[in-house]
Amino acid sequence: MHAIRHGRSVAVALLLTTTLFVYLSAAALVAAAPANAGPPAGPSASAQALDALLAVQQAQLTASDGAAYDEFGCSVALSGDTAVVGAYVDTVGANANQGSAYVFVRSGTTWSQQAKLTALDGAANDYFGGSVAVSGDTAVVGAYGDDVGANADQGSAYIFVRSGTTWSQQAKLTAADGAASDQFGWSVALSGDAAVVGARYDTVGANPSQGSAYIFVRSGTTWSQQAKLTAADGAVNDLFGCSVTISGDTAVVGARNDKVGANAYQGSAYVFVRSGTTWSQQAQLTAADGAANDDFGTSIALSGDTAVAGADCDTVGANAYQGSAYVFVRSTTTWSQQAKLTAADGAANDYFGQSVAVSGGTAAVGAFGDDVGASTEQGSAYAYARNGTVWSQQQKLTASDGAASDRFGYSVALSGDTAVVGADGHDVGGIFDQGAAYVFTGVDTAPPGDPTNVVISADGACGATITWTNPTDSDFDHVRIVRKLGSAPSGPTDGSVRYEGSGASFHDTGLADGVTYFYGLYAYDHVGNASSGVQGQVVGEDLVPPAAVTGLIASGGVSSCSLSWVNPGDSDFDHVKVVRKSGSDPSGPTDGALVYQGWGVSATDSPLAAGTYHYGVWAYDGAGNASAGAFATAAVSAPAVPGRPLAKSPKGLISSRTPTFRWTAATGAATYEVRIYRGSRVIRKKTGITKLSWKCTRRLPRKVWLTWKVRAHNAGGWGSWSAKPRFKVR
Repeated sequence: MHAIRHGRSVAVALLLTTTLFVYLSAAALVAAAPANAGPPAGPSASAQALDALLAVQQAQLTASDGAAYDEFGCSVALSGDTAVVGAYVDTVGANANQGSAYVFVRSGTTWSQQAKLTALDGAANDYFGGSVAVSGDTAVVGAYGDDVGANADQGSAYIFVRSGTTWSQQAKLTAADGAASDQFGWSVALSGDAAVVGARYDTVGANPSQGSAYIFVRSGTTWSQQAKLTAADGAVNDLFGCSVTISGDTAVVGARNDKVGANAYQGSAYVFVRSGTTWSQQAQLTAADGAANDDFGTSIALSGDTAVAGADCDTVGANAYQGSAYVFVRSTTTWSQQAKLTAADGAANDYFGQSVAVSGGTAAVGAFGDDVGASTEQGSAYAYARNGTVWSQQQKLTASDGAASDRFGYSVALSGDTAVVGADGHDVGGIFDQGAAYVFTGVDTAPPGDPTNVVISADGACGATITWTNPTDSDFDHVRIVRKLGSAPSGPTDGSVRYEGSGASFHDTGLADGVTYFYGLYAYDHVGNASSGVQGQVVGEDLVPPAAVTGLIASGGVSSCSLSWVNPGDSDFDHVKVVRKSGSDPSGPTDGALVYQGWGVSATDSPLAAGTYHYGVWAYDGAGNASAGAFATAAVSAPAVPGRPLAKSPKGLISSRTPTFRWTAATGAATYEVRIYRGSRVIRKKTGITKLSWKCTRRLPRKVWLTWKVRAHNAGGWGSWSAKPRFKVR
């Protein structure tokens, strides 16, 4: 387990002796050891059930000699009943910021401090404890500010071992090619006799701050460097090594500043595998929706074939720096993204993903910037569980005595049914930023059985009846039914919730005719564990027509008929269809001319010739079922021909060859026609004029007398021509 406090960069790897949701023998555990896991410690995996809901705060851990600004909790690690907590700015003797780490052990439900670890050659500004990891009786502590020889801030890592209750320094690890400012020890991880140490500022070739990671192995009591890991596509300022994790023969290294495509600082993580003593790059992990400045890879954790990477600066929706975490799984040698984890109540500046841990099918993600109530940056951590391939948030963890600026969640660790969460900004007894860590223990996570005897049938009225038999589990609480279009629900949150209760039947409504609906039925126990689910489907069927329209009125007028009605109140009412016929009522909605189709309550039918018209109106539902018709008859009259307009201008001598012709309105006019004459011959003509003027755009002849006239038109025909004024263009 490791976590880094300095520079807002945390990388958390998993320290386990058990694997989530399954029971393992000790041999199986070592073969698929999660990150930083070594030989089993505490109860054997085969005898210990694993709980994913970390619901109960068991203890608060603080340093027996804690002081202001120690920032105890900047890193945490956990293996069985042993926890290690870093305090990277602890003053040791006269050495400011030398740093230390504290070991705590559990007996029953009680935690006590067993040891304080410091470097035998510690010095000021070493920042020992900035990263920590523990596996069984071995711990590794990073000191990224350690000056090695003349190389300032080259960095180192220290191995400690336990004999009985006594811890002693076994080795000091440094890079064979270390240089000043490498910050070797920024991140550490441990798995059995193998350790990995990140050096995020290492210059690789000509690339400053490309970063690297180093593998060390133990033989007896001797540690030696086995490999140096670098990214195949490494570049300047990638900060490869900002986070590391190891599980058996697999290591993953984060590079939070890696430029992916055109996205600067999107970040990535690299998977390396060991064959014999040789390590090779297996994959590069990136977020499917990655964007610039996400800082993906800030934290990394590994458990068997599952990896979790934090992207604490990811913008989620409109929330800058809300953060996220991504789950990747390996099949043979291929890695693929399985899920993106975000907080259900996430907000801007939460920095969710600054720390991550994973154990089998459970993950924990820290959000040190989360505002809890009115407490700014109190911080929180979130627990997630996997059901099949679906991950869902199980619980939000907060400290019982949390306060503003605690930064709870800056580091997290998981081991078995226990989690440790660091709060490096917590004030202890009024001592500012002394820091604390909190231990949470699990509760039941075994899901109940699925519902059985599930029957789903359409009722012919846009609904479906669902019946089932509830499971017989003693802790069964309720059933949730979700409905989805397109495909079966993949889990209890994939779709709209249609029912939640302890009954054994449910009638669903609102189904569209001919549409296939997919259902998932999930049983829950009292603590919220969901069963794997039972799926079924049904095709919506609507055979019930809506009620007929009421209050139909047809009012005949001049050349038109106005109709109004009241639509039915059926919930599935969709539209009406209005049909017109001469001679008799329409026999159905297709017997006649379609006048109107829509969801309104009125229509106007025009233009119409004089006569008697028969109308029928039918209501339709969404499935196309038609109601009985409603009928009305109306007589339509022809309009009177329009009156005679008065021609106003032009008259007499004019100067424009493209004059505008103007006239007065004629009674009942719809449009107008203008004609211009030279003698008895029409030289210009314009019809369909809707205004009381018209500009002649074709030039008229000069120095000849012309005449013009205008008349009006409507549905009744043409009115009389106006008088014919004379005019001449100069």
